[in-house]
Amino acid sequence: MRLRFWGLLAPLALLAGCNSNEEKSGASAPTSQAVAATQIDGDYLATGGDGTNWAAIGFNYYEQRYSPLDAVNRGNVSNLGIAWTADLPEGEVPHSTPIAADGKIYITTPRSRVFAFDGASGKQLWSFNPGLAQPKAGADTSDVGNQGLAIWKGRLYLATLDGQLIALDAITGAQLWRVQTGGEAGTYRITSTPRIVKNMVIIGSGRAGSGGRGYVSAYDTTDGTLRWRFYTVPSPGGTPDKASSDAVLGTAAQTWAPTSLAGAAGGFVTDAITYDPDLDRLYVGVGAGPGSDGNGGDRLFLSSIIALDPSDGEFLWQFQETPGARPSFGASQPFVLADLPVPTPAPTPTEQASPPASPQASPSPSPTTQPSPQPVRKVLMQASDNGFFFVLDRQNGKLLSATPLFDRQGWTEGYDLSTGRPLKRAPSVGGAEKSSAARSLASAETPRPNFPPVDPQRAPRWMSFNPMTGLVYFTLPRYADPAQDDEGEQTTPAPIGPRWTPEGAKIVAFDPVAGEIRWSRDLSAPRNGGPLSTAGGLVVIGTGIGRFVALDAMTGETLYNRDLGSGIVAAPSTFLIDGEQYFAVLTGLGGEYDWAAPESQPVAMLEGERTGYTPGWLLRVPSKPRLVLLKLGANGQVAAVPGPAPSPTPQPTPDVAATPTTAPGAGTTEPRRR
Repeated sequence: MRLRFWGLLAPLALLAGCNSNEEKSGASAPTSQAVAATQIDGDYLATGGDGTNWAAIGFNYYEQRYSPLDAVNRGNVSNLGIAWTADLPEGEVPHSTPIAADGKIYITTPRSRVFAFDGASGKQLWSFNPGLAQPKAGADTSDVGNQGLAIWKGRLYLATLDGQLIALDAITGAQLWRVQTGGEAGTYRITSTPRIVKNMVIIGSGRAGSGGRGYVSAYDTTDGTLRWRFYTVPSPGGTPDKASSDAVLGTAAQTWAPTSLAGAAGGFVTDAITYDPDLDRLYVGVGAGPGSDGNGGDRLFLSSIIALDPSDGEFLWQFQETPGARPSFGASQPFVLADLPVPTPAPTPTEQASPPASPQASPSPSPTTQPSPQPVRKVLMQASDNGFFFVLDRQNGKLLSATPLFDRQGWTEGYDLSTGRPLKRAPSVGGAEKSSAARSLASAETPRPNFPPVDPQRAPRWMSFNPMTGLVYFTLPRYADPAQDDEGEQTTPAPIGPRWTPEGAKIVAFDPVAGEIRWSRDLSAPRNGGPLSTAGGLVVIGTGIGRFVALDAMTGETLYNRDLGSGIVAAPSTFLIDGEQYFAVLTGLGGEYDWAAPESQPVAMLEGERTGYTPGWLLRVPSKPRLVLLKLGANGQVAAVPGPAPSPTPQPTPDVAATPTTAPGAGTTEPRRR
């Protein structure tokens, strides 16, 4: 029975261990079971196959970014070498995850170009340029990346920066059809990857300029016919859209104050779209909207996760992460689906457990009493823009846990698990006390970074869930800690700190059942690629300063670390070609990053100890867009590019007391393109 929209106006109430053979350096590769692109369909994507192919952006429908391959493992990963490389168009930063089917590799580059390669030789098979219309005057062109392709029954599906959806023949690259998804060309933009469900291409979009309402749409894979559309915010005038959302947006409009409803906009679906083959549901992450003075109501479905029937777009349930979208945190980060033994939520600060009738009424448990096993639930996980890691029950959208990922949340004390709503943050002592939720979950061994106001420059946090370890791997940014008031608003501008302040990022291994970070490793650059985990006991990631790194999935120990010559913000994939396991990743990020801390305060980073450089210098990372493939025993080389080097002019230590103040966010280490 479907969950209807009742109760919308009220608060929502709704393994350890790795393969024993992986330490053997001579572990054999599994027998290749190549599946041609024409055979990739819903049944195939429900599992992703045996690892021979990487046929979806997250490997399969669950988007765990986990591969069952273990030919490359903890015992032999140090023998990885460069198999081949292919240069890509200059001047752009590739974001896509390579997909592979039957020995062929498909990638996208910025401005929505597509390239196909033979996986064994590296020979380019074909390329496709959609011939994008130039952005209109004043349009935001700060990010022209493309996350990648979808493959289905012999066709590739590409969403373009100017809002088009295009079908290509996977063998020849010939265009089969194209449709404009959002009014006039250039008014909406798409950088995300399409998802394919039941012979429909599911895609959202963002606005190229200001204003506009978000939506998610389904198009027929055969000819591009629009099958259904769901708008994520009400029409300002209340006019029906003749869309599947009409049945629910009238009720959602009642959560908007009249003044805010008149300007209803935003709620863009920029990437978080995941299909659940177990429950036959589609989960959609909705972005934030225009700023609010706090009196605009909850403003559904801004900053929400919604569940839809994939056949017709009918609404099933919703969970709003940040009611009123204030602060303007969206729910747009990617999802991961899994089955986990998540405990029943404990009473929250707003709940009071009933006291026993008498001391004798609640005797202490017997020493021999064993805890009852927790039920295995079908869950959706997301590391959200608002600084919390959410675990939801996929059946009904009920919040099971909300773990703060940063020491100082600023905007909320935590979440009431009985209602799913954030709690008002308690006053801090001296402006420096952490929230009680963070204090109860923080570990002295794994301190969390501070959480700033909204950071629009944050790259997508792709996550990888390894069912063998039970851990989720993702990156977190690290920030300075400007003074804030009790409502999370910055009260005094932060002074410009030393240029060598080690901000950057970190990769963490998060236990979603216990709500704890098991291990973390610091990263030099604030922007990095997404992780991949494997049955070989590995977590693999490309870093912003150009290192391709393999870590032990259980401990975080560095097992492999190679310079690929250019920064990386894309996520890798892994697959078999002629029975051998390969890793593929795109490079291309360049910029200047803050370098070492003063010698009296050395900073150890995952990429290596920062030594041998004059304090205060900057690290300059070259940008060279490439596709790089690695395999065991290969001895290829990355073609020469200028290596990372310190700035030629050391920066003097600033006098912080005499330094003028600056606006929030200044002094961060976001790459500065040369």
